[in-house]
This record gives sequence, structure tokens and C-alpha cells, in this order.
Amino acid sequence: MKLSLDDLETLNSQTEIVNLPDQIWDVIIIGAGPAGSYAGIHLAGKKLKVLLIDGSAFPRDKTCGDALIADSIKCLEKVDLIDTVRTYGFEANNAVVSSPSGHKVDIKGDYITLKRRYLDAIIVEGAVSHGCRFTQGYVNNVEINGDFDFRTFVKNFEHPIKSKLVFIATGGNISLPQKLNIIKKKNPSGIAIRSYIKSNYVINDLIISFDDSILPGYAWIFPLGKGEYNIGCGSFFTSMKNDTQRLKKAFSRFMNTFPEAIKLVSGTQSELSLKGCPLRCGLSGAKFVTEKQMLAIGETIGTTFPFTGEGIGKAMETGELAAEIASDALRMNKPVLLKTFSKVVKAKLESKYFGYKMAEKISSNRSLLDAATKRASQSKKMQDALAGIVAETVNPKSLISVSSLVKAMRNSE
Repeated sequence: MKLSLDDLETLNSQTEIVNLPDQIWDVIIIGAGPAGSYAGIHLAGKKLKVLLIDGSAFPRDKTCGDALIADSIKCLEKVDLIDTVRTYGFEANNAVVSSPSGHKVDIKGDYITLKRRYLDAIIVEGAVSHGCRFTQGYVNNVEINGDFDFRTFVKNFEHPIKSKLVFIATGGNISLPQKLNIIKKKNPSGIAIRSYIKSNYVINDLIISFDDSILPGYAWIFPLGKGEYNIGCGSFFTSMKNDTQRLKKAFSRFMNTFPEAIKLVSGTQSELSLKGCPLRCGLSGAKFVTEKQMLAIGETIGTTFPFTGEGIGKAMETGELAAEIASDALRMNKPVLLKTFSKVVKAKLESKYFGYKMAEKISSNRSLLDAATKRASQSKKMQDALAGIVAETVNPKSLISVSSLVKAMRNSE
């Protein structure tokens, strides 16, 4: 699929809701971010009638770090979208992690950055090209009348839209999932803020800094190409109001004290405009399958990684898993199969979160974080292992253990 940025800016694949065919859809997917659109690609590939509904007109901005790591890249390769993403994205082969005391470690890998405005448009266009229909509308309720018999209600649209199944893929926006009794934990796991900046100063690596002011959390500088950067910070918390204000102050401090950030700002004339978003992490805080047989996917069920806030790949993977189970349930006329979704997701993905959960715990302890980073900076074996964790070729448990952390602390003394 060949697209230009002009194509993406003038996206015309959203059908007016009044012009949709009057039919019973196999699956309605509410939310056309990576999870929803990726699920749509796999469902449509099985010749199912799929309707994607999103509250926004595409393309639309989405607050995010805009970085893709190995799991996202593998998903995009699977559906033949990676070449398009690489064409418009910025490719890097190194991420530099800096500890509170300035110890640095390189994590080699295949990284791509691309604004979510364009990434999400590329994936949804892929869904449309596979046969999905895509419309704009604000869904305010979903009702079920029996097995494979759903009604989706869209604001300012007179008639409910009928379908056999419904996927909820609304990301960090939990207003509808709350109404549908999907959310078990209302408060998000954390929050991230970011701004775009253009600068004459050149950075080619992804930079991650664990500044004292935002622990447990981190700041980042991600190059987007052509002199543009995504710069921001994220933190995990219990009180959104207090931590939002603290995070803004931390961001200001980072911009005024971190050497690379100072150089970026000195090379620009543009004003920073911060935007924030909640993070739902660790495969927790929501039901994967409701009592009414709706499947929730993506960040709605907390697919974002702890520690880094990256979650695009795992969001897409849950979309694919949901599509496989839903298509089997429809083909075999067995709605009971939908109940297996939670177990399947946890069996396939839960182990991937171990290293990130451990790293989040480490990051809350300044001394431990410094010691671990210092040790990694001096060990090629550890650097290769870290790269393997990011690439999902190394089991995190082989690197991160209580004994290894104690050893790191002793070596730092």
C-alpha cells in the first residue's frame, strides 16, 4: 500500500454514517487506533463484515512518544504495512539510557519514530484496503439482546447499528468502557506529556533520561527526522491532579538542565506546546471479556508497558488475538469461545511484561537505578541482553533477578 503524507492528511476513507449499508455487521470495533484497526485487518482477512467507528475525523493527533520497537515492527511486517511506515518514519539503531547520576548505556535495536497522526492513519487505511468500513461517530452505548446480537448506539444517529460482536478499543478514554462495566480500576497507571520541537541541533539516537525530579518515570527525546523531535516525560502515580502538576514542573527542569535538551532549545525559535495523556499499563485494571460477551483490546485493558509507556505493539497483538477468537466463535457458532480471550492474552503476553515491571520498581530507587545502569554500561553482555529484551529474543527473567540487583549494588559501592 503506497501512501503519501498528502494522502494521509486528506483521508477520505471514512464513510458518512448515514451512507453505511443497512446490514448486520459481523464485528463492530469502537475505536480506530492501532488495536482496533489491526483487529479489523485480521477480521476482514477472514472475510468478515467489519465496521470501525471512531469519534474523531482522521487523521487526528494522539499524544504519544511516537516510538515503535520490535513488537510493533513485527506486527506491521505481518500485515505488509512496515514499508509504508519506514518510508515516512525516522529509523534509529540505538537508544541511550541515562541514569540520575549520568551513567549511560546504549541499547542497540531497530527503532522507528512516526507521529501517531500518520501511523494510525496508515493502519486504518490498511484495514479499509482489506475490506473494513470506517465511519466517524461518538458511541454512547452498546446493548446485547442475546448471543451474537448487539446494538451500537451512536450520538445523533437515529437507528442503532446491528452486529454479531463488538470490540471495545477506546484506548485511554474510558468513558464508554466504564459505562459498559469493563473498567475495574478507574485511575490510570500514570500520565505522559509531550511537545514537538524543531531544532537545528541534530540528534540521531533515541534518548531516555531518568531525571531525579520524575522518578519513578523518565524523560525522552525522540528524533522524528527533518529536524523535528518528540520531547516529553512520563510518570507513574496514584493521584492524577497532583502528579500532572509535578510532571509539568519536572519537564521544565529537564528542559533547563539536561544537556541535550538545552542544545535542542538553543537551536529553535518555536514555542513548546505540552499535551498530556493517561497511561493504562501492565495488562490490568479492566475486564478483557464482559459478561455480555464484548471483547476489550489495546490500552483499554492496560497493554502499555510499565516503565517505558510504550504499548503500540502489544495493543495490536491483543487485536489480533481477539480477531482469531471472534472469528472462530462466529464460524463455529459458539459464543462461549469468547470467554477464553482473557486466558489466551495472559498466556501469550503476560510474561513479556515481567522485565518492564521489574524495571519500573528499580526506577523508583535512585541508588538501584544508578547501580544497574552503571553495571550495564560496563558490560557488553548486559547491553546485548537488554537489546534482546526489547527485541523479545531474551527472557527478562534471565537478566533481572534479586541476585543480579544485589550484585549491581555491591559493584557500585
